[in-house]
Amino acid sequence: MSVRLRRNYRGKRTKRELKKENHAWRWPPKLLDGDFFNKLVETTEANKRQDTEAREARRAQKKTHSEAMAAWRINEEARKARVAEQRAAYKLEVTAWEEEWEAARVQGGSMKQPKLKLGPVEKMAPKPKRVGEGDSKDDGVESVAGMRFDSRTVNCDQTPDE
Repeated sequence: MSVRLRRNYRGKRTKRELKKENHAWRWPPKLLDGDFFNKLVETTEANKRQDTEAREARRAQKKTHSEAMAAWRINEEARKARVAEQRAAYKLEVTAWEEEWEAARVQGGSMKQPKLKLGPVEKMAPKPKRVGEGDSKDDGVESVAGMRFDSRTVNCDQTPDE
């Protein structure tokens, strides 16, 4: 079909029809078969399965971690309350000691009792850690003959000549 005839033919169609026509014309259907294509499909399906399994594992892991964090937060709030109570009691004792010290100073004597110290404070418990994917050494990257490749990609079963 010549350019002139094609222009006239296309001039009578709407844009939507042209898009459908051009799309169908540019991409004719192909029959995809063969070992490479079958291996590609199998690998893609296996990767999708692995991804969904990994996603579900991450969701379960996130759920357990959030539960552990909730328990940790409750314990942490209780610890903070105990430490605040300890500090309040210490402040009362220190103010009483300072009054005694001031009274002894005014009388011209000295105090035998040294200034009080706070003492050991309860330390924060470590936060629960989320187990990451990067902790394991198997990151999906394999090495063959000094060349690294991602095991999730399709590789031909060709080995380099050594």
